[in-house]
Amino acid sequence: MRGQASAIFILGVNLIGFGLGPSIIAFFTDFIFSDDFALPYSMAMTALLIVPPSMIAFWRCLGAYRLHLSESNQWR
Repeated sequence: MRGQASAIFILGVNLIGFGLGPSIIAFFTDFIFSDDFALPYSMAMTALLIVPPSMIAFWRCLGAYRLHLSESNQWR
């Protein structure tokens, strides 16, 4: 069961990372900046949009991670 959960998680991360990441950068380059040489700015803008939701998700999951970590330490 743990392997299947890991596989689904990795599938989701890859679909989002490899699917949406380059598309968002291309969208910013083509439609927001309208300049092929604005690629660094598009990458920076994508990072600015992706990092805050990622940090929020991390902080929300940290409590459950700590709980499971303390439970797993009891098994040792």
